[in-house]
Amino acid sequence: MSDFSLTLVLQIKTSKIINDMAKVSIKSEKITAFGGIFFVLDKFDRILSSVIDSHLGLRSKLIGYQYSEIIRAIFSVFCCGGDCMEDLNLYLKDVLAERPHTRVPSADTVLRGIEELATENISYTAEKTGNVYDFNTAERLNQLLIKLLLATGQLAEGGEYDVDFDHQFLEAEKYDSKRTYKGFDGYSPGVFTIGGLIAYLENRDGNANVRFMQAETHRRFFEMMRSFGIHVRSFRADCGSYSEDIVKMVMEHTDKFYIREDEECT
Repeated sequence: MSDFSLTLVLQIKTSKIINDMAKVSIKSEKITAFGGIFFVLDKFDRILSSVIDSHLGLRSKLIGYQYSEIIRAIFSVFCCGGDCMEDLNLYLKDVLAERPHTRVPSADTVLRGIEELATENISYTAEKTGNVYDFNTAERLNQLLIKLLLATGQLAEGGEYDVDFDHQFLEAEKYDSKRTYKGFDGYSPGVFTIGGLIAYLENRDGNANVRFMQAETHRRFFEMMRSFGIHVRSFRADCGSYSEDIVKMVMEHTDKFYIREDEECT
């Protein structure tokens, strides 16, 4: 009786092992670490794609890629941990193509689309030195940025918000990058944020003094916010914004203006 029971137990365990192995062997080979991006892209298409195409217009009337598809591809690269557009070709294109009704442009097509959205620089000449500095306002893309924040509910038309402003020094090895006071070549865009969300930015030469034409940058920002019915309740900046023309410009458009103390300014 005991021998029979032992045999029966061994048969049951062996059968369970075989069944477990069978379960492993029938799983799909299409396993990817990026499968979760599909759920993110579903929301992207549902909320953002129509806003992008209505604002930027149709890139192609036939079979070419639209700007929403170009921006969606860029979005996918960064959401999946990429750091350059070539990662789209190397790691993501085949994965993203598995999503139903999804067209995935190549990295070259994405870069062409970005270039099409580029705008001309505005050049300013410093009165004292005669040096020329280039700014880029990217007005159409800044407008799109606000529309996307409104579409996602992160900002609301008619809302009142606290705004932070600062210059970010970005290192870059580009043909038009300039030597910054930080000791590297790059750019120094002025960035406006609301609750940590980038709401507006302007690129500028890395070697431009932070106070140079900053009041004009603020004027463009406030005019754009007003065009969307957004009110700036308070404005915060560092000591790089402490000059008469900048303070006067900001105080014309906001209730409170705070200057943060900065070690580099003391």
